[in-house]
Amino acid sequence: MILIRRLLLYSHLFLAACAAALWCVTLKMSDGVVTYGPDFYLLVSSTLFYYNFHKFAYKFKSFRISEMISMMMDKSVWLFERVLFFMSGAVFLVSFLWAETDVKLCWMALAGCSLLYSLPMRWGKGKSRRLREIPALKLVDVALVWAISTVVIPLVSSNLFVVDISFWSIFISRFVLVFCLCIPFEIRDEQRERAHGFTSFMEYGRKNIFVAGTFMLLVATLLVLLAYQQNMIDQVELISYVFTHTLAFAWIVMAKPTWPDWYFKFWVDGTMLAQFIFLTIFV
Repeated sequence: MILIRRLLLYSHLFLAACAAALWCVTLKMSDGVVTYGPDFYLLVSSTLFYYNFHKFAYKFKSFRISEMISMMMDKSVWLFERVLFFMSGAVFLVSFLWAETDVKLCWMALAGCSLLYSLPMRWGKGKSRRLREIPALKLVDVALVWAISTVVIPLVSSNLFVVDISFWSIFISRFVLVFCLCIPFEIRDEQRERAHGFTSFMEYGRKNIFVAGTFMLLVATLLVLLAYQQNMIDQVELISYVFTHTLAFAWIVMAKPTWPDWYFKFWVDGTMLAQFIFLTIFV
């Protein structure tokens, strides 16, 4: 069981499956055809590459080649994870070269946002900091990257990108979902963040964060209801949104820092699979 958890959860294979599921949901909601071309492989490989890279990023103090080599040879990281890191990087590179120009531009922007989250950069005259060390920006950055990569890019690659109420209902819902799913992880990591000298997102107060998360979920749900009222989504799709938003709300209410790490990585992250599973069963 421990080996399975390490293979699927701690190597981020499960998280890549969640990203793939969100990609498919976007196309289903937009009456598109789910295809598995280079753009799809870009999403899956980039998820594996980045989240495995994130394990090493704490070693970085700059962009020195020596630090990157040290990162890649880190013996504290399981061999399978290092192999997966290199393989996913190779797949990402090939898929990126194969992709259309507009998709490449989107991924270049996303890569910049992702690197800013993990790697230290100098902000003004202050010391070098990662976005993950700036509470007001860290969750926004994560949610925005996921929303663009699993909503905007599949629509662009399928020539379905139209800025209307249907698009905003999907995009805002995805942004809010990822943002709210990050909150239980912030609850888990609060003490660890403080121990490392980082300002925790929980400094805003759990009550305030609960209110903000609830408000965001209500706004996303209202947008979905508006899309339903305008016949842009059907009843089953509406219920799938409400079901997923309710799960995200439940995690914010119930999350405890004492839960085991795999609980967050499987059950909380797994909420991103809920809408896909719901639509697969009932559509």
